[in-house]
Amino acid sequence: MKILIAEDDRITRLLLQKFLTAWGHDILMANDGVEAWEMFQEHEPPLVITDWNMPRRNGLELIQMIRRTPDCTCYVLMLTAHSDTEHLIQGIEAGADDFVAKPFHQGELRVRVRAGERIVQLEQRLLNQNRQLKLSNNRMVTDLQSAARVQHSLLPSSTCNTSTTSFAWDYQPSDELGGDMLNYFQLDDQHVGMYIADVSGHGVAASLLSVRIHQAMTPVNKESSFLFSRIDTPDGASYTVSDPCTVAAALEQRFPMSTSDLYFTLVYCILNIETGLMMYINAGHPPILFLSHTGDTDYLRCNNPAVGWGLELAYEQQTKVIEPGDRVCLYSDGITEASNDNGEQFGEDQLAALVSTGANTSVGDTAKSIIPDVQNWCLPGKPVDDCCVLVMERTGKAVE
Repeated sequence: MKILIAEDDRITRLLLQKFLTAWGHDILMANDGVEAWEMFQEHEPPLVITDWNMPRRNGLELIQMIRRTPDCTCYVLMLTAHSDTEHLIQGIEAGADDFVAKPFHQGELRVRVRAGERIVQLEQRLLNQNRQLKLSNNRMVTDLQSAARVQHSLLPSSTCNTSTTSFAWDYQPSDELGGDMLNYFQLDDQHVGMYIADVSGHGVAASLLSVRIHQAMTPVNKESSFLFSRIDTPDGASYTVSDPCTVAAALEQRFPMSTSDLYFTLVYCILNIETGLMMYINAGHPPILFLSHTGDTDYLRCNNPAVGWGLELAYEQQTKVIEPGDRVCLYSDGITEASNDNGEQFGEDQLAALVSTGANTSVGDTAKSIIPDVQNWCLPGKPVDDCCVLVMERTGKAVE
């Protein structure tokens, strides 16, 4: 081990060098505190033996400078003729780890250096482990950020507004990765679909399941998607839009909780853009907020179990006619169950009042106003769950 000796007495310095070299150590020698500090900065020795009284800079000042070095694990032995308690306290407060009385005894010096060597090795091992942990943590953070970008890329990036509908959304996960997923899409010339799914739990497992739900709920082609039902006729196969109950039952079969230990709530709506008839199902999810063009608000409730519980119950769906100027708002429970400092939840009434206030603004402004309002409600804390919202308006006219 490399050891720096800071000692102005030549005989003491040479004796220390002789003994320490014989014990297998690599020795650096300085005549005073200034020279010792220069050597310390250049060589960064893990152990320093310093005299208390030295010219230009004494041992206490040298130790204090060493202790101000970032990430310093250096072990410092102080040589001193002062044996009273007051001086020992002063040396410890300055940063000394141990003392060797002058004139020193060879055996005592050896065991104190050995003790210092063991501590230095432990500290260096701990420092190396911390560096490895930091590298691993940085890699994990980078991976999570990359995964979050991938997950975010699955969210709607462009509108599927029709001549009679417009959509807007907002999403804020509670961690890097969220368990909520939302989407809206054109099913055929007459129907659009929209949903929010909220996976139980948080973190990687929940986010992976949300991605799988997104894949299953994306109408890539009618032949392989349960969003469509096949009808065989003498003229060949044709496809019709599956009703929400059929979709929920298919999700129940594909994602049983027994295989993942996770379940998810779901609200799924299918709107006929010509007639305004909306079919919807709610599987353990918060109710749909309905805002009439007259300004009235209501919650559309539909009681079904969450997807994945395996209760083998038939799902039930409801219908609602959406008139021109009406809006529907889908959201996750991270909105209404967000709590402030007093433990009060944001709640359905406050959400309804907020959406009603924005009735004369665009759906985009309404969607983007909800989560910031929830976050302000939680201050000085923040929502502990993912927050997402999807707003649809039946416009009854062409969307510019």
